[in-house]
Amino acid sequence: AMMGLVMGTLSLAAVASAFLGFDSPEFISLLVLAILVLIAYSMLYRRYKKPSRFLSYKDACMIDRKAERKPEVLAGLKVDYYVDPIIKQAGGASDWRVAKHLAGASWRQNWGAWLLGRLGSDL
Repeated sequence: AMMGLVMGTLSLAAVASAFLGFDSPEFISLLVLAILVLIAYSMLYRRYKKPSRFLSYKDACMIDRKAERKPEVLAGLKVDYYVDPIIKQAGGASDWRVAKHLAGASWRQNWGAWLLGRLGSDL
């Protein structure tokens, strides 16, 4: 989005230079605006985007401590949130047993699981 803003400003500066010339105050102010947008982009990138890509161990511990003090936060979490729904359907079975369970489904819908379920007994 920021690059689009810079390109749009530079395009407008090109139109201003074509009609008013390179020494016009409009052209110069649009170049200054494009430079200010680039500076703002680099500052925002360093301040917000780079830190948002990771969570330090210290911050994670602080968040955990805050959550422990509020039981309503922990009550809203599901224990099996990260369990694969296919494994849930198979009743907790793992490996080829899950695929064998899914082999009852149409092979067109789940051809990989169908094939693995058929071969699972041979493995």
